[in-house]
Amino acid sequence: GKPVDWWAMGIVLYEFLVGCVPFFGDTPEELFGQVISDEILWPEGDEALPPDAQHLISCLLQPDPLRRLGAGETPHPHPRPPPWAAIPADPIPIPAGGAQEVKAHGFFAALDWTGLLRQKAEFVPHLESEEDTSYFDSEGPPGHPGNNSGPL
Repeated sequence: GKPVDWWAMGIVLYEFLVGCVPFFGDTPEELFGQVISDEILWPEGDEALPPDAQHLISCLLQPDPLRRLGAGETPHPHPRPPPWAAIPADPIPIPAGGAQEVKAHGFFAALDWTGLLRQKAEFVPHLESEEDTSYFDSEGPPGHPGNNSGPL
């Protein structure tokens, strides 16, 4: 369901901003243990994320899907920010659930959502048919079965 989509967004956002996955393990059991422990390792010092980014990711990775940002099931689905965060404990009322709730998070405050939707793509390929692959290399990426250029 949708709570899983918001969870996945939290994982991807963490990867984009930190450069690695938030949970890892040598076995599926270790990985699962990290996920359910709700213990995220945050970079520190010069590598630290802005408080609003860390808060957004924490809200998206909330283990309880009914309290996860985007679920809209409770009046305050967000965990309280840490005392050092410059985020008010009781922010402006948030629309109940879904993308509107996520978009209302302070991390996105400077984003013009309407302007983003109106932006034109910088490049639009012109395809001859649905099967047209002329914009792709014929050999495929390194390591692809169709590419004999050797290992990665």
